[in-house]
Amino acid sequence: MRNLNGCREYIAPLIVSAFLLSLTVTCFGQQQASSATQLVPIISAVVGSGSTAGTLRFRYTVSNSPRSVQEIAVWGLRYDASLTPNVLASPVGWTSHVARAGEPMIRWATIKDFPAGSSDTGFDVEAPSLPGIVQAAVMGFIAPTQLPTFPDGEAPADVPGTSILDNSVKVSTVGPVPIPSAVDPAAFLTSIVALKETAFNLGWIDNSGIETSLDAKLSAAARSIARGNAPAARNQLQAVLNEIDAQSGKHLTAEAIGLLKFNIQFLLSNM
Repeated sequence: MRNLNGCREYIAPLIVSAFLLSLTVTCFGQQQASSATQLVPIISAVVGSGSTAGTLRFRYTVSNSPRSVQEIAVWGLRYDASLTPNVLASPVGWTSHVARAGEPMIRWATIKDFPAGSSDTGFDVEAPSLPGIVQAAVMGFIAPTQLPTFPDGEAPADVPGTSILDNSVKVSTVGPVPIPSAVDPAAFLTSIVALKETAFNLGWIDNSGIETSLDAKLSAAARSIARGNAPAARNQLQAVLNEIDAQSGKHLTAEAIGLLKFNIQFLLSNM
């Protein structure tokens, strides 16, 4: 456990908030919090079906690279305000908090040490959603001596550098995004192609030949939709799903599989 002796009166709100470094008061330090970005975090996501129809379950693994200088103190997952995600599980030693007002974010804070080389899995979230690209923020541990000092009762409501929104490493991952209320197959397929390209750029598809093959099949489906030939488009999209299954554990990461599989299945159900 981290040693916060000398700041005992602030330990409780620090833990209860589940927003570890949102505290605005400490006993030591200078007038602005130090950087919390000396991290090389790795966030992996696996997408699966949820407990009810229309929901998906997202399981995250968070790792603190051996190259990191700081421990990870808190990490968060941003989501669209129209969603109502639920945290189903958290690893031992982590507390969760779902902030729905302001900047919606699911946050997990450590109540244990999480130094470089550490890894935990089982951050489970469920939401009525599709999978999309979302932003995660990871904040390093700031020692009490690196936090600002204020006289009793004079701490401001917000201190620069103590918010995960402005003092964190930002990482792209897969997370819940809203389900469209109406589906234009051609436009939705265009969005799938964009997700495929993003997955390739992020290294979730690690072979250019596979990316080209997926693109050819998606383009063929787009031409069939444009011609009004829904049966042909369904067959071509099923061919994409078959290739995704064949490349599982090979050239497609779990993120790429989740992004493409569930969005294509949704499109097929709306054609």
